[in-house]
Amino acid sequence: MALSATLGVVGGVVSGHLLGGAPAGPDPLGLGVSMVNQQCTGQSLLVTAWGATDTSLTSAVAENPDHTHYLRIASSCNTAWRQNGLAAVGYAAYLGPYGSVGQACEQRMTVAHRGDMVTRLQAGNTQPVQCLCYLDYTTFPTLRQGMTVTARIGIYVRAMQKLLVTAKLSPPEAVTGLYDAATMQRIEAFQAAKGLPQNGYVDGPTWHQLLGPGCAA
Repeated sequence: MALSATLGVVGGVVSGHLLGGAPAGPDPLGLGVSMVNQQCTGQSLLVTAWGATDTSLTSAVAENPDHTHYLRIASSCNTAWRQNGLAAVGYAAYLGPYGSVGQACEQRMTVAHRGDMVTRLQAGNTQPVQCLCYLDYTTFPTLRQGMTVTARIGIYVRAMQKLLVTAKLSPPEAVTGLYDAATMQRIEAFQAAKGLPQNGYVDGPTWHQLLGPGCAA
C-alpha cells in the first residue's frame, strides 16, 4: 500500500511535466525546491500549504522535498487555492500535477495529508475537490457515534460532514471532524428519507446514497 502510494506521487509528478506543467523554474523563496507555476490544464494538484512568505511553506516542503514544488498564485490558474472558497495570495506548495482527480484524492485521504486539499486546474473554481466523490465508497470506513476516532477516521468524518453541507442537510459550521449527536441525527433523518435502516451508521448503503446529493454540486 505504501509502495503504491509512493508510486502514485511519482507518477503524478512525472505526468505533470509531460502533460503541461510549466518548466521547472528558479527558487525565489530559497526553499530548496523549484517554483513551477501551473496553468489551467484540467489536471489536479494536492495543495499542502499556501501563504505569502517562505515560512508559510517551509514545513510542507520539508515533509516531501523530493516531490514538492511551489507556485506563485498570481501567475497560475485562477482556481481554488484555499479551503472554503477563501481567496489566497502569495504562494502555494503542492504535489502533482496528477492526471486524474482520483489519483490526487487517494493521497489526500491518507493521514499524511490530513488538512491538505485537492484543487482542479480549471479557471473559476472556488472550492476544493470533494475527494469522496472520486473514490470507491466500498473502501470507506463505517462511521458511528461513540467509535474510536483515529486520525484516519477523523478525515472521513470531516469529509462526510462536508457532503452533508453540500447536500444542504447541514450548516457549514457543523463540519468538525467529530461524529456527535447532531451529526447522528442528520444521518438518521437522511436514512429515513432514503428508506434505509435508521441506525445512525454511515455504512456502505448510506455512503452510496449520500454521495448522490453530496456530489451533485
